[in-house]
Amino acid sequence: VDEQVAFKNRTPEQRARDEALWKETQKQFEKDAAEKEARTKAMHAQWAAEGEEYRQKEDARLAKWQQQVREGERAYREEKVARRHHIGGATKDDGDRIRDAF
Repeated sequence: VDEQVAFKNRTPEQRARDEALWKETQKQFEKDAAEKEARTKAMHAQWAAEGEEYRQKEDARLAKWQQQVREGERAYREEKVARRHHIGGATKDDGDRIRDAF
C-alpha cells in the first residue's frame, strides 16, 4: 500500500523520468519483437528450402526405385516366357537338334 501511495505522489520530474523509461522499454520491446519475427521468417524460409531439396531427392530416389521395379518385373516376365518354351529342361535349340537328328 505504501508503494501505491509513493507512486501516486511522484514529483513531475519522477513522472517524466518514468514516462521516458517506459517509452524506451517499449521501443526496445518492439525492436526485439521485430528481430524475432525476422529470425522466424528466415528460419521458415530455410526450412522450406531444405524441405524442397529433400522432396526433390526423395522424388529422384522414388523414380529410381520405380524404374528398378519395372525392370525387375520385365525380367521376371521374360524369364517366365522363356521357361514356358523349355519345360522339362528342353530348350528351343534342343528341339531343333532333336528334329535335325532324325
